[in-house]
Amino acid sequence: AILSKIGGAPEIEKFNGLLQQLLLGSKGLLAGWLDGQRMLQEVGAIAARARSRCQAQESSQNSGDGGCVNADVIGSSSSDTFSV
Repeated sequence: AILSKIGGAPEIEKFNGLLQQLLLGSKGLLAGWLDGQRMLQEVGAIAARARSRCQAQESSQNSGDGGCVNADVIGSSSSDTFSV
């Protein structure tokens, strides 16, 4: 019903293209959100690799902290570590 007020098929197609560009384009409303989400995923992957490497060093050295420190992050457990 709403699309019929826009016009015929050519006008609806143009409207759909403009709406998609507004939302999903490189400067669209969701572009920054998607970039932020991607960045957080990359930060999480880096933290996971650092933690894994630190834990591997600890197990191979069997000497305590092995150069790792506890992560001081809200919601982290005392076993969360990262490499320094």
